[in-house]
Amino acid sequence: MYLMECSIRYDPEQDCVFGSVKGEVASWSAIESFAAEVSKTLSSHSCNRLLNDLRQAPLKMWAIGLYNISDLIERTDIPQACKRALVVPSDDIEDYRFFEASAINRGFDIKVFQDMRSARCWLGLTS
Repeated sequence: MYLMECSIRYDPEQDCVFGSVKGEVASWSAIESFAAEVSKTLSSHSCNRLLNDLRQAPLKMWAIGLYNISDLIERTDIPQACKRALVVPSDDIEDYRFFEASAINRGFDIKVFQDMRSARCWLGLTS
């Protein structure tokens, strides 16, 4: 079994936090830990833009948790005003659209994309 690999970094030139998840998600607690680290990184830099690259974490590996992620987002300290772009595998786009609608209905500024360029453009990133 492949366990998930996560990375989180802040780019001061873009004023954006970049997150990445690859591989099989090991557990719901791993997702919660990743979200908590993203929240800390955003907060420590007073940043309100997040780009998460999930293209190498196929939904089939954690579909059960997808519908609970809106709940998780509400429990983190990430402000609702934070603009979040998720770049997802094209095979999973419809399931992520459901998640996007659920999160928007809860007041979050979030959008899913199939390509990095569109996500970066929506966030207002220059490079």
